Amino acid sequence: MRPKPRSFRDGQAGFTLIELVVVVGLIGVVLAILVMGVRRASDAFSLRKAATTVISEVRRAQSSAVADGVDYMVEFALANPGRINTYRTKLLTETCPTGMLPIDSTGLYQLDSTSTLCRRAIVDPITFGVQPPCGLPSHKTCNPDWPSSVAINGGGTTFTACSPPANVANKCVTFKMLGYADAGGTVQLQSRSSVMANIAVTAATGRVSVGP
Repeated sequence: MRPKPRSFRDGQAGFTLIELVVVVGLIGVVLAILVMGVRRASDAFSLRKAATTVISEVRRAQSSAVADGVDYMVEFALANPGRINTYRTKLLTETCPTGMLPIDSTGLYQLDSTSTLCRRAIVDPITFGVQPPCGLPSHKTCNPDWPSSVAINGGGTTFTACSPPANVANKCVTFKMLGYADAGGTVQLQSRSSVMANIAVTAATGRVSVGP
């Protein structure tokens, strides 16, 4: 014998409109909290990634200055967040070190035999006045992985103003051949959620440290 379908009297089953609104509202609150948590975690990761890039480039400039016996200058471009340039001089008979390209005083790529400057660019490419997409052979020093959510905060960056060939509107730190910096200072990174990271350089020793 087949069972009879179950029936309900009024008030014994189903949800009221108010109950549905409350449940949907609670789900929305939970989802909003989850999205905020994921975004904060993503921003924190991006900030650490950018800080690692800055520290790596600054330390590489310091060690290269000692190894090559020539000054290295690191430029932090404040108007183009994420752009970092490293410069060194060279003789016409020299070739630029691995990872650096010969440029003229305006920043355009040149042949080693006609250039007295070398530059390594993080994010911003170096080529004959053209900026190709990352991955092309002429874009050897491009770093497409700089997080778009992280900027170099000019207000919190305390290095001295740059001198040519760098842009004088930017901030720079120069490492001497003995490994010390010409002047100490800090470069400040800021995530889109306004969390800061400060990378400091001590003038006397060239020591690089990071803090909140």
